[in-house]
Amino acid sequence: MKKRNIVHSALSLSLTAALCLSMAACSGTQTPADSAAASQPAAPSAAVQPSSAEQASAALPVKALNPKQVEENPYMAKSDANIHHDGYNTDSTDEILPLAIYPEINVSYETTNANASPAIYFDSYGHAVVPLLGGIAIRDLNAEETKTLGYFSPKQHDGGGYVIQSSYTFLDESNRIVCPTSNNHVLMLRATDENGNVLPEFEKVLDIDIKAAAEAALGKELTQNLLSVVFDYDGNLWFATGGFRIYPQRQQQGVIGYIARSAIDAILNGEQTDLSKAVFVHELTPGEGAENGIAASKDGAVVLTNQNCYLLRAEEGVDVVWCTPYESAGAKVSGEGDKTTGGGLAWGGGCSPTLTPNLVLFTDNQDPVNLLALDMKTGEVVNIGVALDGGVVVGISQTCIARTEPVADDGADPAIAVVVDDGRIFHRHRHIDGQLIDELL
Repeated sequence: MKKRNIVHSALSLSLTAALCLSMAACSGTQTPADSAAASQPAAPSAAVQPSSAEQASAALPVKALNPKQVEENPYMAKSDANIHHDGYNTDSTDEILPLAIYPEINVSYETTNANASPAIYFDSYGHAVVPLLGGIAIRDLNAEETKTLGYFSPKQHDGGGYVIQSSYTFLDESNRIVCPTSNNHVLMLRATDENGNVLPEFEKVLDIDIKAAAEAALGKELTQNLLSVVFDYDGNLWFATGGFRIYPQRQQQGVIGYIARSAIDAILNGEQTDLSKAVFVHELTPGEGAENGIAASKDGAVVLTNQNCYLLRAEEGVDVVWCTPYESAGAKVSGEGDKTTGGGLAWGGGCSPTLTPNLVLFTDNQDPVNLLALDMKTGEVVNIGVALDGGVVVGISQTCIARTEPVADDGADPAIAVVVDDGRIFHRHRHIDGQLIDELL
């Protein structure tokens, strides 16, 4: 299936709507269509229609953001995903969102999965890679009925006993699918031939038991499971253990680490590899673990745990460039009569870090939630604290930084968007360190 149309996530569309409404409220200017609707007479009249020049002058001006600043990862596919926009989780993209009602919506009827695909990745040929019944598949999402073109099923093709963790799956520079599994392995699957044709059954070309390799390197048992993986800009495969809601008091043992690129290349070339010389780990304090995905930039791999944010580099071992702690209110549970429903998914910040060339951004889990910006080189907090109506934060770096849940279900505390573009904050209500900042739009 070739990608014919841009697929916009519900989050992107909702953020676009919020921005448009907010900007319109700031300008106080109605579009000609809105003005005409508001002043429509009860009976037909010979009202003079505004000229095209008048329409253009009354239209809401578009303020272009800077192009994507984060350099492409040479070991990842040069394509978009619907969660973090690229496989290395920078949360930045040059895709253009609709400025009004999108003129075309395509609907594909799902008949195989119980639900529509929550994660969609695209290879360089435009094929949509999506989860399918515990495995992974390339499917035609433009067809009237969603059609599977090729797939890999752990149950059918690999003896079963595990499922693929599709939320942390990505594609590499050769369009191989890289995916962690529920049994703590990482797989690499060849899904297309050299001409881009989809293979009906994907070929498994790499299978590493990461937890076993990490335990051997650490010299002790891990009581956390593999959560997420990412390639850095040298092709080393970073991994982190953890899960949703890592409670510090439970003292579970976790690690952050990487598999050297030399070992990955050797395995892909069919050679025998001694992983004891290629797997390196950093031991986490018991009770500390990752709760979401890993991001990568030219500066290294960025991991947010339930207690700290790290910048890590591969230097014949894990080099902790910096480690910045942050505060959290812990696991939140809503009580009877609360404005919010449910609780957060994480004990800590719970988001994948967002990257610009100079900043690492993430939300903490305090009450209210703050959006933190750290200097990429030093890990120093740049002191950008954002508190919005209802304590609900929406951050955007060109298209999206992070969104925290839950949102008030009675409409009393609507989320208001903040745009962060290389460290600048734009909105009609902005507070940095408790001081109101003048309008920048």
